[in-house]
Amino acid sequence: AINFSFYSDPDRLKKNVQNYIRKGVYAAGTTGSTIIYHELGHMLDGIYITKNYPVKDRERVWDNGISATRILKEASMSCYGDNVAYKDALKSISGYAASRDDEGLAECCHMEFTDRGNEFTNTVVSILLGKKR
Repeated sequence: AINFSFYSDPDRLKKNVQNYIRKGVYAAGTTGSTIIYHELGHMLDGIYITKNYPVKDRERVWDNGISATRILKEASMSCYGDNVAYKDALKSISGYAASRDDEGLAECCHMEFTDRGNEFTNTVVSILLGKKR
């Protein structure tokens, strides 16, 4: 769910984003107006879950970030030939990206949709959208 108190005051949002960038939580170049791409990443994860998991498993998959981990591992194998190298790829984006796989997936979308991505983020988004590379 979107944290409305975080987004409700544009000036506070700008100040918070700048503070989080300075602390290394958010990736450099993040702005209040680009955060929506992170949230879009979560929405795409939800669509991916709906398409790829039976109804009885969806809540568990969402709550535990299972689909995000699956996608990140698949992208990691494609890009690096190693299914855990994605952890370093996420660390290179931001502390927030490295904190949990579902947040890392959302940050990959944020980077890709703001033209700051790389081969890994592109692969993650391609998998989410069901595109062949």
